[in-house]
Amino acid sequence: MPLAIMHRFLSHFSKPELVLTLCAFVLRLVLVSFATWYPVSDTRDYHELAFSLTHGQGYQQLYNGETEVFKGFTFYAFREPGYPVFLAILYSLLGWNPFWAYVSNAVCDTITLIGVLLLAKRLLNPRVALIAGSVWAANVVWTPSLMTESLFTALFTLLLWLGVTEFYFRSRRHALTFGLLLTLAFFVRPIAAALLPLAAYSCWRMVRVDSRTAMTTFACILIPLLIASAAWTVRNYAVLAAFVPLTTNLGAHNADSFGVDWQNAFRELRQQGLNEAQINSYLVRQIEAAVIAQPISAAKVFVERPFDLLSLTPAWEMTYILRRLTFGGEGGSSVVQWLYVNAYDIYYAAYPLSAFGMLFALLRRLPIGSLLLTLFSFTLLQSIVSPGNVRFAAPFYPILCLFAAYAVATILQFAVTSATHARNRKRP
Repeated sequence: MPLAIMHRFLSHFSKPELVLTLCAFVLRLVLVSFATWYPVSDTRDYHELAFSLTHGQGYQQLYNGETEVFKGFTFYAFREPGYPVFLAILYSLLGWNPFWAYVSNAVCDTITLIGVLLLAKRLLNPRVALIAGSVWAANVVWTPSLMTESLFTALFTLLLWLGVTEFYFRSRRHALTFGLLLTLAFFVRPIAAALLPLAAYSCWRMVRVDSRTAMTTFACILIPLLIASAAWTVRNYAVLAAFVPLTTNLGAHNADSFGVDWQNAFRELRQQGLNEAQINSYLVRQIEAAVIAQPISAAKVFVERPFDLLSLTPAWEMTYILRRLTFGGEGGSSVVQWLYVNAYDIYYAAYPLSAFGMLFALLRRLPIGSLLLTLFSFTLLQSIVSPGNVRFAAPFYPILCLFAAYAVATILQFAVTSATHARNRKRP
């Protein structure tokens, strides 16, 4: 039975696509074999939280990192729990070695590649799929990063594919499965909520055909998310005596954008004995006050954030960790380091090509509404809750690969057609 399912799944792909998938996976395994993990910033926090979980200490982190005002402070809800829980399970099964996390990134990137191939076949053109897959396969920017990018992008792309195919209308069980995957993605990064408008739109269209099925489906999608969110919120209230439905990172994460000196505020409030939830609430109120006091400046911040999200300026994690340290340590390679640094150049081609591809697809009236809705909801929600950079934009890069591939295919088709016409005109 499992072999039959596997055979049926593989039958969706051509031999070149299967070879591409295998090569992309092997490329990533070779890449991470030269990588050395450095416990810095977010990646250190995730691993310390995972270590705490695997050693029966609960979900907590006694901070001892590079942010001076945090040192010696215990956090209970500063990071979303999804990725630390994933690491805790992974290391519990395979041993406490960051190499397994790197391998999981290679697996996640391969899942994303499969999603890109399926989406291209469904929405654009089967002939575009191999190009789109190749564009994604060359993207190894986040593979050696032990943060959320690879895992979340795989979940996001998988959910997008399931949404495009309206997987959740098959049965209540399928709707619950979609809701469970959405919940897992949400607790890795809450921006997964950007996929809800796609599901909501599908259910709204279904109302015209079968209102009961539409409402039941959407309820089944939401149930796992609501239950998990309620459990997380109750847990946070028990620990922090405050309402924390997401994390306590919102204030510190956004303060700089609005001119709020969050570091001094954190230092002073910490000395007064306030916990992370109380400090976060104070910072959020300061941000709200700054928005009210200077609405024009605040509006400018929100207008600029989508452009920052689309910016190709490398995130600092890339510049100071991945490019300088990850392949420069013991077991590293200067050649691999050089190749990794220059692999980012594909972004400079993919971004403008995706704009042309989107335009061509719109002119030809291809069914790309689901992609555009997801891009719009992701960009809007991300810009409301967070500053933007290329790292935060990682989940929608697979969509850009689709449009970039369509642009390449269209340009090649035009070139071939033009050449054919030119030859025909020369014939007597």
